[in-house]
Parts: sequence; structure tokens; C-alpha cells
Amino acid sequence: MNIPLFIFLLSSLGVAFIWLGKKASGQVKSQEDYFLGGRSLGLFPLAMTLLATQLGGGVLMGGAEEAYRSGWMVICYPLGAVLGLLLLGLGFGAKLRRLNITTIAEIFEKIDGSKRLRKAASSLSFISLFMILVGQGISA
Repeated sequence: MNIPLFIFLLSSLGVAFIWLGKKASGQVKSQEDYFLGGRSLGLFPLAMTLLATQLGGGVLMGGAEEAYRSGWMVICYPLGAVLGLLLLGLGFGAKLRRLNITTIAEIFEKIDGSKRLRKAASSLSFISLFMILVGQGISA
């Protein structure tokens, strides 16, 4: 391995990321701007972000192996993700935006009026996302 080249590239990336962060930080005025991109993300970047979120290393790497062992049933997860995203895009997402809901757990508080249910949903969401992260690490 060429250590000087590695250090140069790593340093260059660090400088580029710091510059980009400073440039973008002036455009962030609230938490909503930070977490939701100011609700101004275009169709293509949004679609690619959702696609990358749903179809990570576990699906791409493990899917081929599982398809070899189990056959066509492996398509159920990606198909379910696509159908869910279509439902979200074809109307359900607009209703959530009208209600100003940004997380799944918020639905329980706004519609059901239960803060305890919101906290439980937030905890379950955190645990499930952590386990997805663990799965991504294992698949890498």
C-alpha cells in the first residue's frame, strides 16, 4: 500500500468535506432544513435516497445468495419496499405532509394523541434501525 498517497487522498477528502460543510451550513436555518433538506429535494435525488435506504448491502449482497438457495421468493422484500414507496408517493405522503408529520412515531401522537405510544414507537424504530445498521456491517 502506498502510504503517502493514502494520506494525501484522505487529507484531500477531509479538506473537501470541511469546505462543503461550511458552504452548506449557511443554508440550514432550522432543524427541518437539516433533517428534511428544507423540503426542497428534487424528485430524482429523493427517489435515489429512498432506493439506497431500502436496497442496501444486505439486499444486494445477500439477495443473490438467498435467491440461489430459495428461488424467486427472495424478491418479496424488494417488491414490498417498492410497493410501499409507491403508496407513499401516490398520496399517503401528501397526507402526512399536510399533517406536518416528519417521523412514523409522530403519527401516534398527532392522530391518537398518545405521547407514551409515540415514545414506544420511537424506541422500536431506534432498535430496528440499529439492527439494520448491524446487518449492513455484517454484509460489508
